[in-house]
Amino acid sequence: NISGSVIGEYVNAGATITIDDSKVIGNVLNRSNNDISILNASEVGGYVDGGTTIKIDASEVSGNISNRSNNDISVLNDSEVGGYVYGGSTITIDDSDVTGNVSNRSNNEVKIENDSEVLGNVLSQGKLSVKNSEINGNIQSTNHDIYLDEGAEIHGNATAANNNWATIYFNDYDDDDRSAVHGTCLYRTDPEDACGPKEPPINQNPQFEFGTLTDSDCTISSPGPDKKQVVTCTLKFSNTYDTAKPK
Repeated sequence: NISGSVIGEYVNAGATITIDDSKVIGNVLNRSNNDISILNASEVGGYVDGGTTIKIDASEVSGNISNRSNNDISVLNDSEVGGYVYGGSTITIDDSDVTGNVSNRSNNEVKIENDSEVLGNVLSQGKLSVKNSEINGNIQSTNHDIYLDEGAEIHGNATAANNNWATIYFNDYDDDDRSAVHGTCLYRTDPEDACGPKEPPINQNPQFEFGTLTDSDCTISSPGPDKKQVVTCTLKFSNTYDTAKPK
């Protein structure tokens, strides 16, 4: 265990590694099938390579995060990852940011939730859920459905498993701040035709004011640019407005 320390090089151990409120300049990796935990405002300047479960909690990793076994990776509580996240099983990104891609190798879920942001693509072998988060790349589930909820925003394409049943579910479609996919949805959506950016609201009661300009409302100034006269007119509104006047 490393607590309250600064490690000027890398950390390479054959057992469980816990880094708590500490800074590691280089990489963090273990040679055996044991866990790695980076906790409590810790910083890792390189990558993290674990044998089994990896947990990043309220900490920062400048490089990639990956494990060599079919175990979980969790990035939680305002953590930041400067590279990709590549896990063997379930991956959870919760209230955290990832610069690279997020993907797993087995038929397990990838969850992006609670105001997280992924700048790359998200690829899940199993179920994929995005809640109240933003993905700047594409999202895809190889073998399962995709679930969007609580105003999830996907700037790329969304692709559920390529078969006759896999579906992209917009669970919050009837909400004012529903989820949106700005690219293409394949191959089915629920509701149908739910793909695409949100349409702006329609003003069901537009307000207008009409009037007529007369000669007395306008003045002609001396020649302006290119020796052309400049005409300036003042339109006086009959009503008063709480915000900026219409133009």
